[in-house]
Amino acid sequence: DVDGDWAVNAGGVYENSLDAPDPILEKKQLPGDWIVEHKVFVCNGHFGPISRAVLCRSGQTEGRQQVILKELSEHCSPGEVQDFIDLMKFYAHVCNHQSLVTMLWCQTQQRPQGVIMKAMSYGNLLTFLRNSHEVDGSFVLYVNEHVLKGMQTTEGTNPRITEKDVYSMASQVASGLEYLSGTHDLVHGYVAACNVLIHDDLSVQLCGLGLAALQHRTGSIHTRRATQVPLKWQSPERLKDANITEKSDVWSFGILLYEMVTLGSPPYPDLEPSQLPTKLQKNYRMERPAPCGQHL
Repeated sequence: DVDGDWAVNAGGVYENSLDAPDPILEKKQLPGDWIVEHKVFVCNGHFGPISRAVLCRSGQTEGRQQVILKELSEHCSPGEVQDFIDLMKFYAHVCNHQSLVTMLWCQTQQRPQGVIMKAMSYGNLLTFLRNSHEVDGSFVLYVNEHVLKGMQTTEGTNPRITEKDVYSMASQVASGLEYLSGTHDLVHGYVAACNVLIHDDLSVQLCGLGLAALQHRTGSIHTRRATQVPLKWQSPERLKDANITEKSDVWSFGILLYEMVTLGSPPYPDLEPSQLPTKLQKNYRMERPAPCGQHL
């Protein structure tokens, strides 16, 4: 039974990866009377399939919760299994802040082996922002809620957002970054709208924490991994020598703010990525985008 052998192997890697039982990760093991059902495939992730699903107690209809299930593929190598277990440990130990992606439960001893994450109903912030454009494709950042009263949201688009919404979402992201840096001495490494998840109450959570997880495990971020982030989200010092610090995240946070106030427009619209390093070394900076009032 190949699947059975794989499951035993993955469970064995989990046991052997810990010098002693990890009490925090053990508390995150999915209880035996809870089940994951109604899986709908979304995409293939680094370790295996990612699906939307429903989490509930076996035989009960109350308390059902929409979740994201990230499974470990049966084709993963032992090394990849180990990396996945390390990621679970990172989620359990570090991601304990309302502005970081939340692992509700994990499964290491039974199928499907994987992590069960809180589902954010609107998905990633970049898609949300772009779907908030007007019907004609223009983007408008409304000054306050009163302007929106009586306006109908076009079917297939997200609710229109205000300057107050942008400020709130930005504050939440900043809080998550401050927690990573101040509490765990970690950097995010790729602060961008595509790495922010948004719920229907406009609460947001940082995701895309692969570089932070790598730093948590090894104490550093290798140059090769550091340079895989798109150039337009990298700070000048990072473009020059791949040096990543919390200041790099501050710079990228500024790029995120540009994405937010322009409802998902790409930064540096007049430049090709290859032009950016030289331009930034000469102190080139983007102009304040039109939707961003001086008061904001």
